Amino acid sequence: MPGKAEIDEEFTSRENDKFVLHDSQGFEAADKVNLEIVQKFIERRRNMPTQKDQLHAIGGRLLERGTEEFLTLKSNGTLGNIPIVVVFTKYDKLVDELQDICIRPLKEFAGLIMYQYFDRFMRASEA
Repeated sequence: MPGKAEIDEEFTSRENDKFVLHDSQGFEAADKVNLEIVQKFIERRRNMPTQKDQLHAIGGRLLERGTEEFLTLKSNGTLGNIPIVVVFTKYDKLVDELQDICIRPLKEFAGLIMYQYFDRFMRASEA
């Protein structure tokens, strides 16, 4: 269950007061209300007359339930040209997902030798 957040409340950094963060309640599956709140906030902030009040980037947790609808709004142009910054907060879930949809089918399709090569490549990229 997401915490309570007021998207219009600004959080600033002591180290850099030009960095301003707005927090939403996230996107739970089938929660159209919060998605609409975020969409209206983005529209309102991207049309602000002064640059300091405009929205410069959107951050989000990619593996959060309900994120698909938000990303669809971005891909179809509804959110405009504001960059999206993706944060992986559940790395273990990402690895499990990759194992299920990428690694296991690759192993079955390409055989054990190709899988061993891919495994060595992945280990080297982690170092």
